[in-house]
Amino acid sequence: MSSVDFSQKRHSTLQVFASAWAPLPIRLIVGFGFLAHGYAKLGRGPGSFGVVLQTLGVPEPQALAWLTTLVELVGGGAVLAGAFIPIVSVPMAIASAINRRDKTRQ
Repeated sequence: MSSVDFSQKRHSTLQVFASAWAPLPIRLIVGFGFLAHGYAKLGRGPGSFGVVLQTLGVPEPQALAWLTTLVELVGGGAVLAGAFIPIVSVPMAIASAINRRDKTRQ
């Protein structure tokens, strides 16, 4: 076995290791971010977020405030665990868009 073969094998092993662990940092950042925002809404009471949504003219603001809080908590936990990503990503994207709309109008 020449040194070229060893170098290629080592590079291949490193690639496999990196590709297996590459999603972890982004999962931790996104999952924790959604959990933190959901917990903050739950701590203040989703009703206070509902008042903000009502001010923005969003239909059914109280129901949407509770739904957004639950999506952030459940979705953030799922992302941290790496489970159900295709299922929770759509409601999380919608919740993120609602929050972005909230921040741009204030």
